[in-house]
Amino acid sequence: MTVESYLEFDTCLHLEYSSSITSFIAQPEGFIYHLDDRDLPYTPDFQIIENDTAKWIEVKPFAKTLNPDFLQRFKAKQEKAQKLVLLHLGIGM
Repeated sequence: MTVESYLEFDTCLHLEYSSSITSFIAQPEGFIYHLDDRDLPYTPDFQIIENDTAKWIEVKPFAKTLNPDFLQRFKAKQEKAQKLVLLHLGIGM
């Protein structure tokens, strides 16, 4: 697997040995999200399958998660991800 940081590498070890994770992919297919009147590309760090449910996870150092720009972008990514999940479940928006 190709990862982009030591933190992501460590995450692979945790995911590999987690009894609740049935599979995971590093750098899965991403999506486009909208922020500040722009469409921006996003590739999650991992896609995991846990209890028959697919989830995307982002792995970042804690200090980076305090950055206002990161928080704004992350919220926009979360909103788009939620819409994609609902569409996948057949719940129109």
